[in-house]
Amino acid sequence: MSEPVSIILGGNMMKKKRTAVLLGLSLIFLVLLGACNKNELDTVKSDEIDKIEVTIANEKSTNEQERTATVNDLQEQERIITDLNAVISNEKLNVIDTNKVTPNRHYTIEMYKDNKVIKKYTISKNTLTEGIDSDKKYDVPKKDTDKLNNLKNHLDKIAK
Repeated sequence: MSEPVSIILGGNMMKKKRTAVLLGLSLIFLVLLGACNKNELDTVKSDEIDKIEVTIANEKSTNEQERTATVNDLQEQERIITDLNAVISNEKLNVIDTNKVTPNRHYTIEMYKDNKVIKKYTISKNTLTEGIDSDKKYDVPKKDTDKLNNLKNHLDKIAK
């Protein structure tokens, strides 16, 4: 009589082990999937920079002159950094009126510390690229294009 009880208990142990293994594999899969979806760009801290230079050029038209602006105002720098970090780190951000963006423009944001470029970002269409010596690209997902357009609008207002 004790044999059937041990067989039943042994069967439950096998199910528990199998369930534990499947759960472990599922967790590993989810971690790997999350790592693949993550962008490689670094967020910016306002205390790392002294000034920001913005350059906007039209990729398709040679008639339109390149527009540039230097931002020394700390509050304006903070606004640019907030908009940029919202795109990079997938922060939730309420944006308004993002329909006025011209897709043909190429945006460059250079950040300086002690008159030396420490960070450089370029935006072309829906791709955000970070890098001075090497480039890390981040294709902004469609769900975040409103944040990217908000950043572009902000840069357009600065570099008139």
